[in-house]
Formats: sequence, C-alpha cells, structure tokens
Amino acid sequence: MNAQILAAIIAGCVALLGYPVTNFFTTRREARAKELAFKLDCYQGFLKSFFALANEPSFETQLAFTHSVNVLNLMAPPGILAAVHELSTTYEKGTGRQWKILDEMLYLMRRDILGRWDRIPRGYNFPVLVADTDRFPRPTRKST
Repeated sequence: MNAQILAAIIAGCVALLGYPVTNFFTTRREARAKELAFKLDCYQGFLKSFFALANEPSFETQLAFTHSVNVLNLMAPPGILAAVHELSTTYEKGTGRQWKILDEMLYLMRRDILGRWDRIPRGYNFPVLVADTDRFPRPTRKST
C-alpha cells in the first residue's frame, strides 16, 4: 500500500474519531459547569433565607427557608444534609450550636463546589456578619 494512501486513511480515522470524542468532553464540561452553577445558586439561596429567618422571623422568611431546605434535599451531598438536619433540630431546641454547625455546612458547601482545590481547613470559623437588629431596628412605616 502506498504511504500517502495509508496516511490519508489514518488522518480520516483520526478526524472521524476526534470529533465525537471532543464533543463528548465539551458536553461533559458544560454539564458540570451548569451543575456547579445550580449548586452555588441553591447554597446562596439557603444562606440568604437562613439569615433572613434569623434576623426577622416571619411567615415569609420561614417559608423561604423551608423552600431552600427542600431544594437542598434534592441535590446536596449526604454531609450537608446531615448538617441541615442537625441545624434544624438545634435551632428548634435553642442550644446555641448553630454557629458551629453553620461553619461545618459552609466548609462542606465549599468542598462540594471547589473540590480538592479548596484550601480552607475543616473546623475553620467563617467570619459571618449578621445585622444587629437590637441596636439598629428596622424602620417602621408611618400610616397616613
């Protein structure tokens, strides 16, 4: 067989196999990026609703927190689900361990999103800011 024909056959096979393989890896990377974006959105929603409930307990904030926890039940890994369960039971009992549990949840959420690239050690105390509603109460509207 002629060397030019053999080279053309090999080049054709590489072209035929290269496109599906490249497409597979590109599609996989895009799906992973969408999954991470969804997880990040769910984690942000959870934290936002948790602090809204802690700062201003009402039916609306409790409902938003309930919705965010229900979404976490669909996609969060087992460690986060266990921490959510522990957080809800300690919140109801008022034991004061919520900050330690929240630190663990933030650590697990970071590990879920960043994977092994996360450099925060387990047990890190995340600097969480909370509105001081005692010193700065929410302004009330005057009815006219």
